[in-house]
Amino acid sequence: MYEHFLKTVNENINNIAINSEKRIITYGKLNEYVNELAFLLKNIGITNSTCVGLFSLNSTLHIISVLALSKIKAKIIFFHPKMTEEEFNKVKFIDPEYIIYDENDTFKIDNFIYSTHHIEFLDLYLISYFKYKKHQIEYQNDIIGDIVFLSSGSTGYYKVIVKTEKQILTEKKQIISTLDIKKSDKIVCSAQLCHSYGFMFGMIVPLLTGSEITYTDPIILVSSLEKILKKNTIFVGLPTHYRLLCNYSNQTFRNIKIALSGGSNIKSKEQEKIKLLGFKISNIYGMSETGALMIENNHHNSLLPTHPYRPITGVEIKLDYSETYNYFDQFSYEIIVKTDSLCSYIIDNGITKKNHFGQWFPTGDLAVKNGGKLHIVGRKDLTINVGGKKINPFEIESVLKEHPNVNEAVVYGISDIKRGQIPIAIVEVNKKTDLTELFDLCHKKLSEYKIPKRIEIKDYLPTSSIGKTLRKLN
Repeated sequence: MYEHFLKTVNENINNIAINSEKRIITYGKLNEYVNELAFLLKNIGITNSTCVGLFSLNSTLHIISVLALSKIKAKIIFFHPKMTEEEFNKVKFIDPEYIIYDENDTFKIDNFIYSTHHIEFLDLYLISYFKYKKHQIEYQNDIIGDIVFLSSGSTGYYKVIVKTEKQILTEKKQIISTLDIKKSDKIVCSAQLCHSYGFMFGMIVPLLTGSEITYTDPIILVSSLEKILKKNTIFVGLPTHYRLLCNYSNQTFRNIKIALSGGSNIKSKEQEKIKLLGFKISNIYGMSETGALMIENNHHNSLLPTHPYRPITGVEIKLDYSETYNYFDQFSYEIIVKTDSLCSYIIDNGITKKNHFGQWFPTGDLAVKNGGKLHIVGRKDLTINVGGKKINPFEIESVLKEHPNVNEAVVYGISDIKRGQIPIAIVEVNKKTDLTELFDLCHKKLSEYKIPKRIEIKDYLPTSSIGKTLRKLN
């Protein structure tokens, strides 16, 4: 990655790379910082065989750290910057030899034996440590890869996703070609850079294109976000950011030519409100394992309560017709993909799976083909079996979200002696809501066996770092 970044630097040495409230950094100055940090890290003993964990906020420091580690070809593991000690202990099967962090206090505890280096000119800390962890499996030397993402999706369980820089650069080309991003674009990123979505769209794409990038904290005031959006052309955001704008902004942003969202889909009724703000949202469908796969085409009308998607350039998509699932009385099938940005390895619960070039990869996601377009409608592993009848929880969730007071819904199955499983729903509401209204809506739209046996109302449902509603709520 650094070699490609250096080429961008040479072509844009005096152009703005990062534009923040504190200061403006040109591509030339950014490269100076990268070289200085790379020199320090190399002197400390970090080499191309060293595994380094990165705990840093959405900031210039994060960018400099990634590029410096890439320059010395060290392996990089991305951790959420606010990860707690308890959460860190749940990350099994991989352990960095060094950790770079800025504001995380997790490592200032007695459980770690380490030497600390304070990198003053960047206000970063680097520690080398040994951790008392039973049954620890260290990074396996025979695993080939440069970048490691921790993926929890909506389940809350971490998987280790190992990618090479070649796969990262392939995805970069696919994204730029699909979205027609140019170096004249000015990009705002409010997504977490530790996740593959924020990393690709908010760092790799702009900085290897020569664009100007502004980073914000994922938690930001609407007034601050409005001010920043007015000055830029592309927004890399999350559903929560668009929901905030939808509910609290009275401005228009017709200067935003591309508005991207990752994580949970934004409801159709919210998208209609957001269109009044002057831009249309394109949700990115992808996985940490595969990278970006499809982009939402929200210009198309359909009878389904979902928007159709079109593949990213260079990605092959097809459906696996060997097993059928139901969605609003239509047949749905698992999406399988072929892409050169597919990761090299997946480590899940101690089991290492190697992916082979050119293979068809099963995503686990279900889609309906309607009018020649693909609509994503659920997950095969979330199917609820009620007395032998398979229920897609996304179908019930779609109905519940038709209620104007419901922001989000999660439906899952629990064990039942008579029927095997029964559906239960938890909904997030924006104002006081009578349960009777929700049950009446379900009776009107759903078959009897699909109606939730219990509906719980909450003011808030937890989400992952990219805005996916967590389905593992207990």
